[in-house]
Amino acid sequence: MNNISVRKSLETIDKIIEFLNNGYTVLLESDVVGLMMHFCLSDPEIENNQVHIDTRIKQSKKDSQKIDLAIGEICKQAETRPRVDANAIYEFKSIPESGFNDKQKRIRFGKILEDILKIQELKLAISRWIVVYDGVGYFDEERRGQIIEFRDKNDEGIEIVFVQKENDNWVRKYYPSLQNKD
Repeated sequence: MNNISVRKSLETIDKIIEFLNNGYTVLLESDVVGLMMHFCLSDPEIENNQVHIDTRIKQSKKDSQKIDLAIGEICKQAETRPRVDANAIYEFKSIPESGFNDKQKRIRFGKILEDILKIQELKLAISRWIVVYDGVGYFDEERRGQIIEFRDKNDEGIEIVFVQKENDNWVRKYYPSLQNKD
């Protein structure tokens, strides 16, 4: 698969939401990343050997920089470690339903802004996503607005999804990149 469409990414995120609505409990960010990987691997349109978590991508100039989940072909170069020639990247942040104090929640907010800058520095012309799992409703309309405004000023091509509870059901709040707004 050459490029992961917005539709395909949203369908995959919707599968995570369905899983949550069927009782799955997220404890850590890695749970959400693992669910995303599981559903990508289950998708017949995505080649299994192209889904990688906590990985380096070819487009990064820093060997130490890793992406939470990347989809693309593996490229092996003699002078560097194996990397993914990404056609889609996803960064995840999570605030579980319990266990985070206010300081930790504020730190997560800041980490989302850092991820926007991290993705922006890569200058990629591929599908780029930030997925935020919010188990406690911390990212209210005002905080989501601050994040979207920061995204729009720094990299208008990043898609952002918040996964939150609304009336006892998990839902997604999708903020399309300015490039995908109709």
